[in-house]
Amino acid sequence: MLELTTRLENQFLVVDLIGELHVDSYKSFGKLVDQEINKGNRNIIFDLSKLSFVDSCGIGKIIDILIMVRKEGGAIALSSPKPMIAKTFELIRLDRFVKIYPSLQSAYEGHLAQ
Repeated sequence: MLELTTRLENQFLVVDLIGELHVDSYKSFGKLVDQEINKGNRNIIFDLSKLSFVDSCGIGKIIDILIMVRKEGGAIALSSPKPMIAKTFELIRLDRFVKIYPSLQSAYEGHLAQ
């Protein structure tokens, strides 16, 4: 199960992912983010501190969102992934395309510096 919350902080949309992002939940994740992008939110930080699992469908949806946001002139970042999730992102080299920060604060600071 995946719970999603959103909030605007420091000029960014922060999306909290709580639970598991996988084949059964990636569509609801994508729908929520699509709605936010349509509202004009194009600089997004995904707070992964409470995400316990992600599969290839979830990773694919993150990449889809990255492509869509970049086309709109925005950017995404990932913050606070658990060690296993961070390792997965490293193994597939997702960090070459998406900034991954150890904390939400460092994501704010890194995004503001861009």
